[in-house]
Amino acid sequence: MKVRTFIGWLVSLRVVVVCLGLLMVLVWWGTLYQVEHGLWAAQQRFFYSWVVMIYGIVPFPGTQLILSVLFVNLTVAMLLRFVLGWRSAGIILIHLGLMLMLAGGWVTRQFGEESYLALVEGEGSNLTASYREWELSIWRETETVREITGLDAGLLLDGLTIDVKDEELKVAVEAYHPNCRGLISGEGVSQTDRVNASGIKELDARPRNRDPEMNSPGLLGEVIDIAGDRYPFLLFGGETRPTRIEASDGPVFLNLRRKRYPLPVFIRLTDFRKEFHPHTRTPKHFASLIEVHVGDVVRDVIVQMNEPFRFRSYTFYQASYGDLEGGVELSKFAVTRNVGRLLPYIATGMTVVGLIAHFLISLVRWRPRDL
Repeated sequence: MKVRTFIGWLVSLRVVVVCLGLLMVLVWWGTLYQVEHGLWAAQQRFFYSWVVMIYGIVPFPGTQLILSVLFVNLTVAMLLRFVLGWRSAGIILIHLGLMLMLAGGWVTRQFGEESYLALVEGEGSNLTASYREWELSIWRETETVREITGLDAGLLLDGLTIDVKDEELKVAVEAYHPNCRGLISGEGVSQTDRVNASGIKELDARPRNRDPEMNSPGLLGEVIDIAGDRYPFLLFGGETRPTRIEASDGPVFLNLRRKRYPLPVFIRLTDFRKEFHPHTRTPKHFASLIEVHVGDVVRDVIVQMNEPFRFRSYTFYQASYGDLEGGVELSKFAVTRNVGRLLPYIATGMTVVGLIAHFLISLVRWRPRDL
């Protein structure tokens, strides 16, 4: 009896109403929260969490929990309450569409990627960079090809020695700071023999920023070559140049950079154009002319505001631009990868068709009462 009571409560319309009310509260609360703490913090606390702790004591259901309850409610209600047949075809299709919409949100959350691609005119790449995740990249310079080994920053644990088999060397991690400052010289800065490309002598650890995009990590470690010789180094996430180590078996290059993601296409920035409002430096319009290389096929594409370029599960948005020294222009694209990007369209179509079918079926079944 208790099981039947629980199932009856789970599939009731009251649960749906309560969940929708809680979602309204979370949207309102999260919108106000992001004004002071930023979008990333609001997403993590309210929309990507299972439970929201109020003052660290009182639990409040998070968006993940509420959407999961709604998904279970729709699934169980469709299985138990509706009988297969043409009369219930519209309602079943509506429920399937709503379930697919919730499932699409889960797929996007679990498998989606957000990164960026910054190019100057004439430059091309098939790699994007993460906004918030970092990696240690290691390579040996060659005349034609550069093969880079990337180690996720999550692997850089203090005291750990990592075997980089592709480069025939090891990296000993002494200390990894998720956020820090790089100190070059001055009072209190110790002089060390660690190799660094920018002349940084010491890392000053800082608390993590609320928005991971604002963190600059640092790494103290040693490269151990095939002969067992050790070469201490210091890396800082804010550096633009790699650190070169003269090992006994040839030079080794290291760089602490934002994590890279491979693209199925090669993008080259051919030209960047911008227009300003009269007598101001406020941009009125800016766009990028890019070459898209897919195998031996090359085509020109214009990417501008509200007109992104889409390729398979990737979408390239015109995000921003920059003016560098010497009149060089830089264009920055926001790149999203969403393997389930078609699911919301399919779900919406199913729901609309279900509503129309339910209306027509109800119209056919309707009979006027005798007066």
